[in-house]
Amino acid sequence: MQIQVVKPFTLTHQDGTQQAYGVGVHDVPDIVAEHWYTKLHLAAEGAVAKVEGEIKSLVDTAASRGKKAAAEQAAPADAK
Repeated sequence: MQIQVVKPFTLTHQDGTQQAYGVGVHDVPDIVAEHWYTKLHLAAEGAVAKVEGEIKSLVDTAASRGKKAAAEQAAPADAK
């Protein structure tokens, strides 16, 4: 299972061993992904997709405005 860690943490397993997880995506066993302490350090469900959607929207808007500005600059002076 994959998890998206937004705050680094160290998980102590039942056998006493510790595993550190840094910010980013990690492949982990289900038992680690479902642990209450792990969940405190993860992105909210859907948060990553929401942010990615917002970024795409901003990029699309910027690209559109850039094309419009370029077209206005390329227009003949008497047409302005």
